[in-house]
Amino acid sequence: MKIPWFAPTFLLCVPFAILGQVARQDPPTPNASRSYSIVERGPHHRIIATMTWTTNRSGRVFARTNSYTELATGMHHLVDGKWQESSDEIAIVPGGATATNASHRVFLSADAAASDAVRLTMPNGQTLSSHVVGVSYLDTASGSNAMIAELHGSVGQVLPSGKVLYTNAIQGDFIGDILCRFSKAGMEESIIIRTKPIASPADYGLNSSTTMLQVWTEFVNPPVRHSPSCSRANRIRRRRSGFDGCRNQFRRYGYWAREGILNWRGE
Repeated sequence: MKIPWFAPTFLLCVPFAILGQVARQDPPTPNASRSYSIVERGPHHRIIATMTWTTNRSGRVFARTNSYTELATGMHHLVDGKWQESSDEIAIVPGGATATNASHRVFLSADAAASDAVRLTMPNGQTLSSHVVGVSYLDTASGSNAMIAELHGSVGQVLPSGKVLYTNAIQGDFIGDILCRFSKAGMEESIIIRTKPIASPADYGLNSSTTMLQVWTEFVNPPVRHSPSCSRANRIRRRRSGFDGCRNQFRRYGYWAREGILNWRGE
């Protein structure tokens, strides 16, 4: 009996047809996954990645991974051994306001005149308690200074974006506010001058062209300072330490001054 010549051909085609159907079902749909997710966190960074399915000209489906790194100071802080997102949120608590959602923490007293109006806890656990003392003129040429406004009691107001404002907390030759700003990266304290100083540097026997403002802050538990230097560079830097023996200081440990240039020009 003769077998038709086309029968083997038919039998060979059947397996290929089955394999072809399986190959079309296995690969995922191209571009099916485009969602981004955080794959790594650290104190100041995070890595965000996504995986995309792509089909080439030959019909082959393969996965492509794309990622990028975000950088920001204090982006995360540890909670029970895990990195959590930091924020500048400030909450009102008995006696003041506090911010705890970062690697550093701060408590701001309800009264700016409290001896520990600002209690800042560093990432290493050290706590610094401080309050503003006042604002002075400093003649950088002669080294003379004069206090022109001092701290007064003021109730703090919590503002958006991690801010607390103490209105009219600085009074004397001018009226000023104290603005505390908490962020993921640190803590800032600024003086907002609301009125022009009544007296100019010349009224205090100072040279207006070489005089600047200083904001004095007292730390009630000052950090330990190693090898203090009284060089000119250290005396005129933006933040200075009030160690006995240095010029232009209150000669009492725990004082720091921040300076700003004055430009009178006949005003």
